[in-house]
Amino acid sequence: PITPNAIPNDDPITPVTEKVNVIESITDETDCGELETFTVDQDYCIKYGLSNIAFTLQYPKNLIADPPEVGYQNMHYNYFLMWDENEVQTEAISVGYSTTKRNTFMKKNLKLDILRQVRTFWRQNGFTMAEEFIGTGEFEGEEYSMYRCKGNINNPDMELVGDYLIQCLVLEAEVDDENGLFLMMLANEKSEIKTFEDFADKGCISTIWQSLTLNY
Repeated sequence: PITPNAIPNDDPITPVTEKVNVIESITDETDCGELETFTVDQDYCIKYGLSNIAFTLQYPKNLIADPPEVGYQNMHYNYFLMWDENEVQTEAISVGYSTTKRNTFMKKNLKLDILRQVRTFWRQNGFTMAEEFIGTGEFEGEEYSMYRCKGNINNPDMELVGDYLIQCLVLEAEVDDENGLFLMMLANEKSEIKTFEDFADKGCISTIWQSLTLNY
């Protein structure tokens, strides 16, 4: 699948990790299929030239995984998506990196710069945006640096057609001097995700959000 790189930058500054919600009672199977565990550690990061971090998550096997490739400038640790019958992405989540640490100087400005880059990327690839928000916002009771918008696109080459909700979160590590994550979520009108809050617990990609655990 053709997956968009969330951060078109020369210097791999990535988004940040605030508090990741973990649901303890997640089961081994969902309506979206049996769950598979995905793990990132130091060896994985070295292999694919990614910022060092360690985390685990679970994803339904019904999702298509598009992991990084050796020898490329990879922008995410993995990208998970759902296709419709026309191979259009109905749901997707990119798990990218963030080198903006909790104790980074002027980290608020750096986070905003990253989010603006993401907005530029989507516009350059054909999205018409509406109801855009960039700044500090709330998701599942926690505050994050985020970008939210509603957008329309007709770009079959990128497997993106229809009306989409897009939510990008900078997740900051809970300790100093540790990298975080950048999450980009999207869903079109064929998904069960109808609001930004639905990214937390509806659709198949919500399992990834629920199970994401950073390991320090």
